[in-house]
Amino acid sequence: MNRYGRSVLGCWFLLFLMEYGWTAPQDGFSLAVGGMAHAAHAQLVNDGLDRHFDSAGIALYGDAQFVVSPKWSFNPYVLTGLEKAHGDVTQNIGNSSGGLQLRHWWNNCYLGANVNYSIEQIFKGGSVQSATFGPGVGLNAGYETPAGLILGLGVDFPQSLYLSPTNHRSGAWMVLGYRWH
Repeated sequence: MNRYGRSVLGCWFLLFLMEYGWTAPQDGFSLAVGGMAHAAHAQLVNDGLDRHFDSAGIALYGDAQFVVSPKWSFNPYVLTGLEKAHGDVTQNIGNSSGGLQLRHWWNNCYLGANVNYSIEQIFKGGSVQSATFGPGVGLNAGYETPAGLILGLGVDFPQSLYLSPTNHRSGAWMVLGYRWH
């Protein structure tokens, strides 16, 4: 990028900061939508077979933010999605989790960790063919404007706290939404 391009980009960035400003986190509730994807190597309980599959689809996210200090917040959250699987499993999959995030803030940006409880359901027709569930962990990052607009990103490792050699799951999600203060 030449000097002119960097100058124009720098001006747009300054205008963005002037419009949305920098602030500390604020208490409130959020609702966001976006996408999610998961990959699994799992031994399904109902048939004992090893299955490898990937899935992707839509996500709905909500949380309540409780500010502890200008640098820290606790966020109980729920995340749910409907995904289409590919690989050894080709049905629709429902992935849901609820948990507690601990976030560290740098102005409007945060980085956090979470513990969660997740449920993965494989649907066949209109009924649940199989389900797995358990405790897991994750990481998240994001940006919130003082006006309440949010961008959230996360990776999770559902059911990882079982420490099972036959169950390896990982996922990623991205959501856009709004926080009411």
